[in-house]
Amino acid sequence: MTTFEIEEIPFENNSLIRSCKININGSKIITPTKTVSVTRSSDLELKVASPFIGKNYRPFGEVYTNVTIDDLTKMKNDDEIGREFSTKISNKLLALKSEGAVPYLVMSITDNNKIPYNQMLPDDILEFIFNILWGTHGNDIVVPPLMGLLPNKKDYFKLIRALNNRIESNIDRKNLPIMAPIPSSYNLIDPNLLEEYWNIGCRMFSFNCENKKYGGFGYMIEKLHNELTKLSEKSEEKYILSALNSKFKVGRQDSSRINNLLATGFGFDVYSSNHIQPRGFFGPQLNYHLLNSDNYGFETLSDVCSGNEEYENILNSRTFKNQDLETIETSFSAYKQRNLTQKYNTEESINEVSLYSKHIVDNDLYDYFSEKTKIKNEVMAMNKMYNKISYSRSFVPIDEWF
Repeated sequence: MTTFEIEEIPFENNSLIRSCKININGSKIITPTKTVSVTRSSDLELKVASPFIGKNYRPFGEVYTNVTIDDLTKMKNDDEIGREFSTKISNKLLALKSEGAVPYLVMSITDNNKIPYNQMLPDDILEFIFNILWGTHGNDIVVPPLMGLLPNKKDYFKLIRALNNRIESNIDRKNLPIMAPIPSSYNLIDPNLLEEYWNIGCRMFSFNCENKKYGGFGYMIEKLHNELTKLSEKSEEKYILSALNSKFKVGRQDSSRINNLLATGFGFDVYSSNHIQPRGFFGPQLNYHLLNSDNYGFETLSDVCSGNEEYENILNSRTFKNQDLETIETSFSAYKQRNLTQKYNTEESINEVSLYSKHIVDNDLYDYFSEKTKIKNEVMAMNKMYNKISYSRSFVPIDEWF
C-alpha cells in the first residue's frame, strides 16, 4: 500500500506562498522545490543537482519524453523496440531515485511534427501507455499522458474513467499516487473534471505552462486555485500543485528576468523545466544568459567573462570558480558555452530554491522577492493574484465549501 501524505508547514501571510512536507513511501520532499528534469538523451540537470540533494533540497525527479502514435504502435507490436524504450526510461528513473529524488515519467504524445496530438488516444494505445506507467521499474508517480487539448470534455471524463479502472485493477499490486495534468485552457479548468480527479484519489495536480510566463496564465491559475481549494476544504485534505513546462527566462537584454523560480509566489509548490521547443526561426543564439541572484535578472556570458567584480557571485559559483574566463570566450565551442550556461543556471536555481522554505518559516519570502529589482512587475502580479483569490473566496457561499 502506498504511503502518501501532505503536511502544510507554514503559509506565508498575505500571499499564496507556502511550504509543505510530502511523504511518498518514506521519501520526503520539502516544497517549494525545483524538479530535477532529465530526458532520454540528456541527464545534465541530474549531474549538476546531485551534490545539492539533501537536507535543504529534496526534489521530485522528472523523466520527460516525447513519443508519437507511430512510436507507440511500433513499441506495442515489436517487443525489442518496447524493451529498449522501457529500459532507457527505467535507467533514468532509477538514476534519479538513487540520488534521492522521487521519480516519475511524463509522456508527451505528439504527431510526427512534434505538435501535441490534441485528441483522445485509441483504447489499445491508452492501455499500452498505462502498462508503461505502472509497469516501468522506478516510476513512483503516475502522470497520465499529455495529449494537448482534447476536443471536448467527454474525452477528459473518458480518460479519467479509464484511469480509475486501471487504479482499481491494480489496487492490490502497485497502488501509485496520481498526478493529474491540467491543460492550459480556462474552460477545461472545470469543477466537475477536477472533482472527478479528486474522487479517484488525486491530490497532486500539474498545470501545463507550455513555456509561457506565469503571469500570462493568471486568470487560469486563479480559477484552478479556487476550485482545488473548495475540494480541499470539503474533504479536509491538502493538495500539491506543480508547474509543468515552466518558462525559465522572460524578456530580452536589460529587461531579462527569471520566471520559473517565482512559481511559489503564484501558488505552485513545485516547478519543472520546460521541454517544449519554441516554434519559428529565431536565428543563432549570439550570447548566453546567466542568472544573477542579486537582482533576479540575467548577465551575458561575455560580460561575466570580463571578470568584473560586480559579477563576483557568479564567478564564485561551483561552475565558474575553476574556469579560465579567457578560454571560455576564445576556445569554447557554442556547444560548450551553452553547456556551461545550463550548468550554472541549474546550480544557481537550486541554490535559490533551497533557501525558500526557511524564508517561508520566517514569513519573509515575499519580502525577499520584493528586494530583487528585476522582478518588480512579477511581485506585483503575485500580490494581485493573491488579492483576487482572497476576494473571490470571501464571497463563496458557505454551503459550497462544506
